[in-house]
Amino acid sequence: MTHLRLTLEPVPAGSRLATLAKLLPPGQWDQVRRSVYRQASYRCQACGTRDRLECHEVWYCNPRTGYQWLTGFQALCRLCHEAKHVSFVRDPSRRAALLQHFMAVNHLAPDEADGYLADALRRQQELDQRQWTISYGDYNLRMPALADLQQRRQYARLSRPRYVR
Repeated sequence: MTHLRLTLEPVPAGSRLATLAKLLPPGQWDQVRRSVYRQASYRCQACGTRDRLECHEVWYCNPRTGYQWLTGFQALCRLCHEAKHVSFVRDPSRRAALLQHFMAVNHLAPDEADGYLADALRRQQELDQRQWTISYGDYNLRMPALADLQQRRQYARLSRPRYVR
């Protein structure tokens, strides 16, 4: 399959709530997301719409090392953002609508989209099987001064591993 404008992104089960958006105070997160929207010219970076944007955190998971780290951000409309995480969607009709959007954005035939979804769900299951060490990479510098103990511990022990490609 050639380059896709919108990909389906599995997220390890234990990491779903470990987002920078949840760790930063709302004011700091607002600064991050507004900067991402500005850099994207206030358009969805997958489908190009100017509909309501959301800030998607881009993570890389290395299954060999068990490290998962934040590599950047992407401005996505709500529909593209939901489609990106379609593996979390349990409602069959909603999942079907999101897959239709995924196919339209990428100009895919149904059989191509079904194969891609099956592969994404398989990767999701593989990621869910292991324990992950999360790193916020360069964004560790945004550690809130008044973070609670659990957040401070998480930031303190997580830094980008040296052997990362």
